[in-house]
Amino acid sequence: TDTLKNSLADSADLLLKVSIPRAIASVGAQISSGNAPQFTKALMRIRTDNGLYNVREGAVEFMSDTLFRTSVDLPSNLTAGEYTARILITRNKAVVDVFETKLDVHKVGIQRWLYNLAHENAVYYGLMSLFIAIAAGWSASAVFSYFKS
Repeated sequence: TDTLKNSLADSADLLLKVSIPRAIASVGAQISSGNAPQFTKALMRIRTDNGLYNVREGAVEFMSDTLFRTSVDLPSNLTAGEYTARILITRNKAVVDVFETKLDVHKVGIQRWLYNLAHENAVYYGLMSLFIAIAAGWSASAVFSYFKS
């Protein structure tokens, strides 16, 4: 494994939009607009500070000549939906092969249960929310009354 700059030619990056600035430019600011470089830098800085963009060079572990593995940390606030993951095989800075697969991201556990309850049984969700609010208010009142006396 090597750095992205040493593994991928600039022309291949331009064509496939692999690096973060090229990926942003392909969906965000138009290249012809005057402030596209500033927009790209600002967006990268904000997303990097929020932990959404990161480059982990050297994170690919080769198990054998043809088998490798890596891990990707997904942010907790990732929107549910279908995402595309691309794997690029490079040799001498040229892309030899590209493999794409779909990743289905969905809510699980109590988060999924609450989401489904809110969207499919809004009355029950509202009553449960009201009960929790009343219980929390009563509990806080009881605790403060105890400490007051």
